[in-house]
Amino acid sequence: MRGFEELNDWIGEQGGGARAPLRSRHIRAGSAVSGQRNQQRSEQAEQAEQPVGFEVQHIVSADRHRLSLRGELDLGPAAELEGILERICVDATSAVVLDLSRLTFMGSTGLRVILLAQELCERHDCEFRVVPGPRNVQRIFELAGLLEVLPLESDADPQRP
Repeated sequence: MRGFEELNDWIGEQGGGARAPLRSRHIRAGSAVSGQRNQQRSEQAEQAEQPVGFEVQHIVSADRHRLSLRGELDLGPAAELEGILERICVDATSAVVLDLSRLTFMGSTGLRVILLAQELCERHDCEFRVVPGPRNVQRIFELAGLLEVLPLESDADPQRP
C-alpha cells in the first residue's frame, strides 16, 4: 500500500495541479493509542472465544435434591452430571429436580443424561421433575417428542428442592 505522501504526490501528478494537503492523522501500530485499541480488541476476542463452561449447583433439603444447571451441557459436562445423578439416586433420595433454566446450550448428550436421570429415579423409586430451560433448550425436547414424556415443573422456585 502506498504511503500518504506518496499517494498525495501521485494524485497531484494525475490532476496536474498542486498537491492536496494531507488531513489524515497518523497512528503508528506501536503508539499508545493504537496499542490500547489493539489490547481492547484482543481482550474482546479472547472473551468471545472462551467457553461458557458448565456448573452444577446442588441444593439438598432433607432427602430431596435440586440440581440447578448453568452453562453448556454437552459431552464433557454430561459425564460429570451422570456421575452426580448416580450417586444421588443410590442414596435414600425421595426426589430429584433438574433445573435447566440457566442452561445456555444442550446437545443430544445432555438430552441422553436427562433421560438417564428419569430412568434412575424410576428405578430407585424417587420423584423426578424438570424445570424447563430457555427456548433453545426446550426446542431439543420438542424435536425429540419428549415434552409430553418428561415431568416438567412450571414453578422455578429455587428454594424448593
